[in-house]
Amino acid sequence: MPKNAKKSVCIRLSNVEFECLRELADSNGDNHTAAASKLVVNGLQASKAEELVEKRFVDLERKLTRATFAMLTILVNHDEQGRIEYGEKVNELLKGKG
Repeated sequence: MPKNAKKSVCIRLSNVEFECLRELADSNGDNHTAAASKLVVNGLQASKAEELVEKRFVDLERKLTRATFAMLTILVNHDEQGRIEYGEKVNELLKGKG
């Protein structure tokens, strides 16, 4: 497929939606096809960005959980019974999230 090949997307709009699209296009100095293309591309980019944010959030949450567990482990290592209870609680939490 050529590098500059144009792709097309067919979207059915109601009359009201089409009029809104046309008004948006007129306000930007575009035609309705260009405005629709921009909206589709912007929507796809926003969707991809949302996925990346969600993945980053999950990664940060894991790091925070590990750091918290490590910090608390250091604290409870001074008390043998506390260490055992803490280990059991951590295992319960990890099994619940797994």
